[in-house]
Amino acid sequence: MTKTTLVMTLGLLVCAGGCANTVSDEALYVKIVESGDGCTSLGMITGRSPAFALTPSDEQVGAMNSARNKVGGKGGNALVVLNAQQTAFGGGVVQGEAFDCESFESRKILRPKDVWQ
Repeated sequence: MTKTTLVMTLGLLVCAGGCANTVSDEALYVKIVESGDGCTSLGMITGRSPAFALTPSDEQVGAMNSARNKVGGKGGNALVVLNAQQTAFGGGVVQGEAFDCESFESRKILRPKDVWQ
């Protein structure tokens, strides 16, 4: 096995064990919503995935988890996604606004896969 092959193989093994961002305890209950109307804005956030995740899906999950972690870190419970994209060899990026909402009864909750362009 050449040195280059060894380095690439080790890199893939490390990535397989933890390249996607995980969701923090604060982010477990962050919901992705269509609108923040009637909620308190906590500011803009940007979530990013690792640059070289194993699959495009891993990049999307990593970026969304990073965004939800940032919302949770601000004390929020809702995220309005303004932009979600993948870049060539640069990972995924989610930009949005964090909110603190009192109720979710009349809100449309989105699935993460619904926000990717």
